[in-house]
Amino acid sequence: MNINQIRNLEFFQNLGKLFYAVAFADKNIVKEEFSTLVSCLDDSSFSHVFLETEFKYHVISIFNTLYLEQSDAQKCFDEFLDYKKQNNNLFSKPINEAILKMASKLAASFSGQNKSELIMLANLSIELKKGN
Repeated sequence: MNINQIRNLEFFQNLGKLFYAVAFADKNIVKEEFSTLVSCLDDSSFSHVFLETEFKYHVISIFNTLYLEQSDAQKCFDEFLDYKKQNNNLFSKPINEAILKMASKLAASFSGQNKSELIMLANLSIELKKGN
C-alpha cells in the first residue's frame, strides 16, 4: 500500500466517523439513517467528488464498526475535526460541500434534525469553511 492509498483510507475512515457521529448524535441510529448514508454514497453527485472507487466500502465499514461498538458520537466528531485540521489540504471546496450536504441529509433522514444534530452540523460547517 503506497502513501496515497493510506491517505485515502484514512480520509474515508474519518468520513465514516463523521457520518456515524451525525447519525448517533441523538444516541440512536435507525435504518432510515443507514439507508440515507448508503443512498448518498451511491449517488454519482457525491461519488465523483471523491474520485475513489472503494470509498463507499471504507465509509460504511467504519460506520458499522463504530455502531457495533456504540462509540461516543462526540468523540468520533472530534476525531474527524482533528483529522481535518491536520490534513486541511485534502479538503477542497467541492469535497467540503459534498461532506456537508451528505451530513445534512443524514441528519434529516429520520424525523428531521434535532438539537444535537443541528449543533454538530453548525460546528461542521464552521470547521469546513476554515482554510478554504
